Amino acid sequence: MRGLAVTLGWLERARTIAERLPDGPVHGWVALWDGHVARIAARDPGAARAFADRASRIADRHGSVELAMLARALDGLARVDQGDVAEGMRLLDEATAAALAEMSDLDAAGTTCCFLIHACQSVRDYERGSQWTARIKTFAERFGIRPLLSACEPTFAALLVGEGAWREAEEMLRRAEGELSGARPFALPEVCEVLGELRRRQGTLDEALALFDRAPGRSAAMLGRAGVALERGEVREAADLAERFLRATAAENWVGRATALALLVDVRLAGGGCGEAGAAEAARSALAALSALAERVSLPFVRALLSQAEGRVRAGAGRAEEARRALEDAVDAFAGCSAPWEEGRARVDLARVLLDLGRADSARREAERAVASFERLGARAEARRARELLASIERGNRAGGERGPTREPGRGTAPPSVVTARERQVLRLAAEGLSEREIAGSLGLSEHTVHRHVANVLRKVGAPTRTAAVAWALKAGLL
Repeated sequence: MRGLAVTLGWLERARTIAERLPDGPVHGWVALWDGHVARIAARDPGAARAFADRASRIADRHGSVELAMLARALDGLARVDQGDVAEGMRLLDEATAAALAEMSDLDAAGTTCCFLIHACQSVRDYERGSQWTARIKTFAERFGIRPLLSACEPTFAALLVGEGAWREAEEMLRRAEGELSGARPFALPEVCEVLGELRRRQGTLDEALALFDRAPGRSAAMLGRAGVALERGEVREAADLAERFLRATAAENWVGRATALALLVDVRLAGGGCGEAGAAEAARSALAALSALAERVSLPFVRALLSQAEGRVRAGAGRAEEARRALEDAVDAFAGCSAPWEEGRARVDLARVLLDLGRADSARREAERAVASFERLGARAEARRARELLASIERGNRAGGERGPTREPGRGTAPPSVVTARERQVLRLAAEGLSEREIAGSLGLSEHTVHRHVANVLRKVGAPTRTAAVAWALKAGLL
């Protein structure tokens, strides 16, 4: 929490003054601030709820709607932290409705709205966030308080990124950057963090990293850097960042931790950070941790991440039929969460598994939907990969329609989905006849690293030689 020492100093001063005053609303406002600090700085949602209850009782005695609804909003936010999401959101919905219709204190109304938007983003409830955002924007314009909400605009924008409204999100982030740079410069790292995630999804990885570097200490920026590292085939770096995120992030960051564990599943499948022999076991271990988290908190987005990770692990173990069912569940769950980028990625995974099962027509339909979704979003790298998969499927159809399974069920080779971007680069250069030393020079890597990438690919696809791996990659549409 930025400026914590100053905040605590003023809060202690407020307590000292309030102690000299007769019972009144001021004591409730002090309790609210105590609860806010307990939740943010001490990461103690139980203490936050206790302070919210004290503020609520004071509000009832003195008839303060603003104090009562802010206390309800804080209680709701703390309940979400504790995993009681349904009840927490019910309280936040009520408090926000009151903020937009009953509160005369516009600062209290704005704070209540920010609490709700923060909760929606924390659990990826994009549908609820979208509905309330429209009403909050109308309210802010009517009363001319949009600058009051500027501190919450990065969170508003993060919701827009998640639900696929990328152009609107960028406009909001650019506006917030201008407003916050003078009034609240300490909030700028959050703007960079959200904009960096948008760039990562768009496929401009260098710009994403530059933005993440401007958000030091922000946990989502750390997780974003892990995603970039995995995309580039730097699996050990991705593993280190994901594990560091898990060590540093509060237990109540349910979706953040689930995202990190799902990323670790992908990293382990790629052999990152654990050696080739233990890759499958390490992936299963990360999957078990993700499953345990999903059991603790009932969140559709977390269940979607779990289904996708289960599908990838089962596909990597050659259990294509089980993988198909898990990935179908992931597609449906992400669609239900209004998360189009994640839904598109799950459709690509599903298309590859369907192709392995010899169901080329079904695979083509899933790939076409993924291409359309990514192109609509502006996710250039993901759209390119989906188009490459679609072209591979169409080539197979022209060669003779529906094909039988591309590998024997139960074999331990991985599908194309777990061949990393860096490994694809190595395969492309190997296909051109370059030696490992020449590939290393071309990519700016060590010869040992290139040799490791080649060995990983041979293990994943069950190929005895580099030539056989290149032939497999051509057939899979990776080159």
